[in-house]
Amino acid sequence: MVLNLEQIKKLTVGAFEIEQTVDGIYFYKMKKCQVEAFYALSEILGFRAKTTTGIRLDFETDSKYLAFRVKSGGRFEYLIDGVYQGTVPITDGCARIDLAAPCRVTLCFPSHEVGVIDNVELSDGANAVRHQFDKKALFIGDSITQGWNSGIDTLSYAYRTSFALNFDSAIQGVGGAYYHASTFADSGFEPDVVIVAYGTNDVNHFKTQGEMIEQLRLYLGKVKETYSSSKIYAISPIWVSGGSKEKRMGNLWESYALIADEIEKCGVEHIRGLDLVPHERRYFADDLHPNKDGFGEYAGRLVEIIR
Repeated sequence: MVLNLEQIKKLTVGAFEIEQTVDGIYFYKMKKCQVEAFYALSEILGFRAKTTTGIRLDFETDSKYLAFRVKSGGRFEYLIDGVYQGTVPITDGCARIDLAAPCRVTLCFPSHEVGVIDNVELSDGANAVRHQFDKKALFIGDSITQGWNSGIDTLSYAYRTSFALNFDSAIQGVGGAYYHASTFADSGFEPDVVIVAYGTNDVNHFKTQGEMIEQLRLYLGKVKETYSSSKIYAISPIWVSGGSKEKRMGNLWESYALIADEIEKCGVEHIRGLDLVPHERRYFADDLHPNKDGFGEYAGRLVEIIR
């Protein structure tokens, strides 16, 4: 039984736009106008905005299998009843997962590639119902939100937090991104929780602290106006090794402290990034990004705060 586009949309989590073309079905983690805004900032940011971070099919089914054709993207991870199983085997563009029905299937698209599929198929006569979530959450941020260097895409802090709290979530992580009001848009999503985690790249992008803080204020102002009924958190930058080195704006810790101070002035709940990941190199894959253990610490503390 091949699912039509409307059936696929009903089972999809984390996509704000879905379109079917001759090349396959495309899923967007943000509005197309936001992707265009990132492209206006740089080609690489535009591509990363198109990647399918956080997009997944998540449903309960009595089907004996899930099959689909992969048109783009090589890493599709999946969970059965919430337990990670690995990456979906793909042979000549064809992917198939055999199921012991009934079960919950969570098919996660690539976090760092543009995942495109078509011909999604279940066994004849099978039922498929979107998983029921407790709350809705929107994650906005840079490469850390996108899950760089987590090793396994679904071990990012945003994914782990979503699974732990049973969130119907969208994960708008864009590696290299920073506070810039042009990249924000009303998605039509109505989240209970909004989590914004920029600031790490800002100190290397903007020429002055004044310019950096102005964009932070504009961005968070738009978030507050759009999601006035949501609980809004803004996370200041996490610890990085070499933070005492001089940057364009001087000492990195001074700039991070300024970002934290301005977040609190904007009237959203500030989460101190410096409290999320232990200040030890063993929790990091490089000078900036947590590894899977670091992301575990990050998610664990974030879950406690949100709860």
